[in-house]
Amino acid sequence: MPAHDKHHFVPAFLLREWESGSDKKLSSFHWINNKLLHKRYKAKHVAKELGLYAMRDEHGGRDNVLEREFFARQIDDAAAVVHRRMIDSGLGALTVEDRVVWGRFVIAQMLRVPRMMTLLKSRGAEVFRKELNANPAEYEELRTDADPATLSEWVGAHLSITTGDNFALAALPSIVESELLHDVMRKATWGTINPRRSQHDLLIADHPLLYIGTMETNFLVILPICPRIAFVALSHDETARRMSRLPGSVFVRETNIATAGSADQYVYATNSDQEQLIASRLSRPSAACSRTE
Repeated sequence: MPAHDKHHFVPAFLLREWESGSDKKLSSFHWINNKLLHKRYKAKHVAKELGLYAMRDEHGGRDNVLEREFFARQIDDAAAVVHRRMIDSGLGALTVEDRVVWGRFVIAQMLRVPRMMTLLKSRGAEVFRKELNANPAEYEELRTDADPATLSEWVGAHLSITTGDNFALAALPSIVESELLHDVMRKATWGTINPRRSQHDLLIADHPLLYIGTMETNFLVILPICPRIAFVALSHDETARRMSRLPGSVFVRETNIATAGSADQYVYATNSDQEQLIASRLSRPSAACSRTE
């Protein structure tokens, strides 16, 4: 299989923090045949999907430019450096440019997971169809008796590509780079929570970013960056004060419950200690939506 065909929607540099034990692997949990399966993997082998961001040419061929040039080189490579600096030295060590890089990474992580990509592609296809049918008179001038009634039907009959998907994917970098989203992240209060006294580690999932509220009003973002540190961004100081009063064990438990509950199919951990919590919160997917690692 060519390089970059499998697209990491949670980057390996982040998941690598959960590798542990003598095998230096992480624990992966998902439901299969009504049983919660636990297996150990290297971080590079999980949270990826074949052709998730692939553009398609007229012959159905896959172009991995978004994964290769945008997510890997522009987003993840730079964010990996900032991620390491945050873990080793804290938020105070970040430069202005570091904060831009990390803010971009957080925004990208909101959008790049499979459930959001499905939504974006669906909306892209809808917009594309509306654009195609905006001027029916122009198509009527060219249409022969053998042609379909609308231009969108003609495209569907003559092109072997999901044009609406391409429409949405081509717009993805612009959405990630949106000045409106970056302005919200710049104005937010950033922090890290290091619950040293908790008995358990933080979990992370195939949908790793916890997002509560709306960016237009009041929001809270939580992203575990290693088993013992979570990055947070929030819009209201009162939210920060309430979180600062939470005991570490409570923060970890509540965050882990939310992480398992918001996962699409997979939850990742350092070990199997929290299997019971994961089993109680991780949804059981239908066969139609099941992915394999």
